[in-house]
Amino acid sequence: MRTFPQYSILVVDDNAALLQMLQQYLTGLGCEVTTCSSPSEARELYRRDTTRYGLVLVDLNLPEMSGSELVLELLRLNPNQPVLLLSGYPFDLSVIPAELGAKVRFLQKPFSPKALAEAVMAMMQEP
Repeated sequence: MRTFPQYSILVVDDNAALLQMLQQYLTGLGCEVTTCSSPSEARELYRRDTTRYGLVLVDLNLPEMSGSELVLELLRLNPNQPVLLLSGYPFDLSVIPAELGAKVRFLQKPFSPKALAEAVMAMMQEP
């Protein structure tokens, strides 16, 4: 399996077990991983440095606000931010305005570690 050295990822999910699994798996791939369990925590971290993260993984079902609302807010701060949305429910990417959604992708839960690695790799290789 390919590793992603020095690739910084922000992961936002309110499911503690999944958050821990994602952190362990992505760290094992060589990524630097920052985790948040709430949108407010994610917004605070992201606003400190809008160019720090090579990728943001966001669960669509979050407390306080939806994951898509959080993503729109982050993309307004940095329209070039690659984002991978995660959900156990189908999602239509067309809710993300075209001018903000060029680097937004969706990964259906449950997913395998291989599917996650492939999605991260594909997003890293996009211009």
